[in-house]
Amino acid sequence: MESGIDPIPGVVEMLESYHIRVIMIDAPKGFDGLAAWSGDIPVIVFNKNRDIVRRRFTAIHELPHLLFRCEAATPRENEKLAHAFAGAFLFPKESFLRTFGEKRTHLTVRELLDMKEYFGISVAAIMSSARGLDVISEFTYKNFWITWSKNRINEPGAYRSKEEPARFRQLLDRAVSEEIITMSKAAELAEKSYNEPNDEMSFI
Repeated sequence: MESGIDPIPGVVEMLESYHIRVIMIDAPKGFDGLAAWSGDIPVIVFNKNRDIVRRRFTAIHELPHLLFRCEAATPRENEKLAHAFAGAFLFPKESFLRTFGEKRTHLTVRELLDMKEYFGISVAAIMSSARGLDVISEFTYKNFWITWSKNRINEPGAYRSKEEPARFRQLLDRAVSEEIITMSKAAELAEKSYNEPNDEMSFI
């Protein structure tokens, strides 16, 4: 699984293409996501109530929890490594240094928001990567958090992507179209109505 140097347009779609079961749930705001194995099936769960950028980061953050196991590391260290993994995966080092340069004293808000909207990664995560790559100093990083923490919940900038699981719906649609299951059974499995007529479910 490689990210290359370009933005990943659909993180969830990419994970599903590698046969990872991605589940989106309606969860309280204190929950971001989790990763687990159900037998031989890798599963990633994330909170549908988070914004798109947070969903992307959470989904990739959970990936190393499935792939790697570091018994020697503490839970906090594992979380820190997973954060670094997600940041590097969504905004690879080569692209990062090409965008910002190897050393910066300051970064403008416009630069950060442009990259948030291009790579689909939060400003906070970008700044964490900048510190991790030693592009900015610890002093600059701490000053950023002092001024930015007020906007942490409603961070400006947006990324256009759904980042919703689609594989299960595609399997249901295929099963219905091939008459393997009925519309009512599909509705039961999807927990929504397949009985209402619409253009998307008309057969071709």
